Order: sequence, then C-alpha cells, then structure tokens
Amino acid sequence: MPAVSQPYTPVQLVENARALVPLLREHADEIDELGVLPRSVVTAMDAAGMFSIGIPGSHGGPAPVPVRQRTEVLMELGRGTAAAPWAVWADLPTSEYLHHFGEQTVAEVLATEHVGPLTGGSAFNLGTAVGIGTPTDGGMLLRGSWTFCSNARLAAWIFVGFTWTDESGAEQNSVALVPRKDFRVSDNWNVTAMQGSGSNSVYIEEDVFVPEYRIKPFMSGTEEEGLRVGATIMLDFAAITVGLALAALEVFTEKVAKRAPWGMPYAKMSEMPVVQSLVGRATTRINVGRTTLLADAQRVDDHLDSALVTTCGYDCIHIAHEMREVAEELRNVMGTSALSVGDPLGRCARDATALCLHGAVRQWSQESHGRLILGVEPPGEMSLSTLLGPGSLPKHTELIETDPRTRW
Repeated sequence: MPAVSQPYTPVQLVENARALVPLLREHADEIDELGVLPRSVVTAMDAAGMFSIGIPGSHGGPAPVPVRQRTEVLMELGRGTAAAPWAVWADLPTSEYLHHFGEQTVAEVLATEHVGPLTGGSAFNLGTAVGIGTPTDGGMLLRGSWTFCSNARLAAWIFVGFTWTDESGAEQNSVALVPRKDFRVSDNWNVTAMQGSGSNSVYIEEDVFVPEYRIKPFMSGTEEEGLRVGATIMLDFAAITVGLALAALEVFTEKVAKRAPWGMPYAKMSEMPVVQSLVGRATTRINVGRTTLLADAQRVDDHLDSALVTTCGYDCIHIAHEMREVAEELRNVMGTSALSVGDPLGRCARDATALCLHGAVRQWSQESHGRLILGVEPPGEMSLSTLLGPGSLPKHTELIETDPRTRW
C-alpha cells in the first residue's frame, strides 16, 4: 500500500491522471514490448495516487471516489496508453469487493508494503478460470489455473474463483484472495492488442492453504452494491475507449498537418475536404460520447436503480463501439503507416478493438436494454461461464522476471 499522509481529492486525482499522459505516451512502445507496465511507470502512477483510488478513507485513502471522477481518471489515462487505466481498473475491487471478506482481510491486504496495484485477478468467469478447493481445518486447500488474470505481474494479491463440494455433496462457487507468494504467473500473454495490460494466466500447481477469512461466496453483497458494480464496470470500459479515441484524434491531427497525401494534388493532408470532414465528425462523435458518459456517471452517483444500470450499460456499449469506429476510421485514412509496430494511431485502434471484444461491452448486451423498453422478462438467469463445466488444469511455463525494467 502506498504511504498516504493526506489522500488526493477526487479532482486532484483527475488532474494527476492528466499530468501522467506525456509519460505514458513516452513509454508506450516499451509497455507493449514488455507486455506490462514497467517499474518506472508504475512508480509514477503510484505516487500520483492512481492505485489509492480503491483504498477506503478509514484506511487513509480517498475511497469512495465519486463515479464521475473515477470515470474521468480512466478517460485521461486512456489518452496515454490503454494499459495504464486497465491496471487501475483491475485494482478497483480493493474498494468494491474487498470489504466483503471482513475486517481481518481488509486490514491484512491494506497493510501490505507494495508499490503498484494491490489487487488483480480472474475471479469472475468460473468456466474458464478453473480453481478446485478442498475443505480443511480452518479454510481451504486450493489449486487451479486462471486465464486473463489482470494485474498478474503487478498485484500483491489476486482474487480467484473456485469450486468445491460441501458436506451434502453440492457444488459451491467461491472466491479466494491469494497473496503473491502462493501463485505463479504463466508466460502466455501473447496477443496482438492490449499487449501492455499483462493479463497473463496465473496458476497454483500444488495445494496452498487459504484461511477461511480470505474466502467468500461468489455472489454476495447488497443489491445496491451489485447494481453499482454492474454500472461502473461498463462506465470504466467506455471511459478507456473515449481516452483512446481522443488520443487517436490528437495523433491524427498532428500527422495530417505535416504529411502530404500520396497521389493527390494537395500540399498537406489537412487541406483535403475528406480529412476535414472526418476530423469534424470524429470530434463530434467523441464529444457526444464523452458528454453522455459523464452524465451517466453523475446519474449513478446521484441515484442508482436497476433501470439506470441497464440504460447506462447500453449507453456505454454504444459509446465504446463508437469510439472504436472513430479510432479505426482515423487509422484507415492515414494508411498503411498505421500498421507499423509502435505507430500510436494503430495502437489506439487495436486497443479499442480489443476492449470492445470483452464480454462486458459486446454488442449483444443491447438485448437487455431492448427488453427493458419493451417490458419483456429475460428467459433465465445470467450466465457467468463460457463453458459447460471445469476442465483439466493446463500446463504452464512460469514467467520469470529477469528484465530490470519489470523486476522489483
């Protein structure tokens, strides 16, 4: 946990995020190369309070940070590189989820001496994130393999989902909180976008003991807490895509002012009507998306109910895909140069596309919004699994941090 003598105010956190953008852009190539935020960037983000957003006020942090300011923080960081707001987002369960484990767990986690995000994990897809628990005195013996574990290489603790069989023979789903010493990180984050997010798999090959106080049922908490998480996860994703679209527009505007178009009678691309129209449309689409997103965030702060969560959720899905289209259109007009490794415009488009492939903002979720408008009940319970059941645990090659830029 960062030493916080006086927590930043929500407005200061937004200003700090904005001030980090030049540093994030400077290290963007390095972040993609390493597959994770380097130590220098993590340290700067930590000092700016980015990983304190989830620390409750009772323990010296600023939480709860209003949803509007939290959305602005992620939006600003997204202007630098998608990996930075992703690391902050994956650490937010520190405030939203940790307290469900009880004060003993909260105190243990928040007392951890650590630079960077305290938490990360892959608890929420029990079909592909397979953990197996065996009850024992005082807790659970746990082993398993969990894919897409955000903050795997940065976090001091991870949340992992697992199944176990109770005394009646019934299968139960639970979540455990596991310290860094008890899990290994797999060397398997080989992707074409969001490369710097470091969402490697994590695994536990041999049973480790997890005390009972660091285990909780998978579904817990009040209805209001569930609604808040449902709304904020969508807002968070959309905020990052708005940041990426803003960055793409900034990069594009700079490039067209200097570059001559191939095979056209203009001195600079900025003189082309097609480019002028594209920049005008892109600016309007971003402004509408940003304004709608911040208005929805304010509504969540002011009054939260299930109808708002559904409406806000589809607003966010629509905005995320709008921002993806903006980044892609700007890249396409720039041409094949945007396909170069390290091209910032190409990176914005790739990362926005990757975010829009995430289950949280896939376009099929518009179905829920349509049902609400038409007054149609859903056909069944929401599924949080993509598989019919747990499979055998895969083999892993452990990632050993040897690069001084990522080793602590």
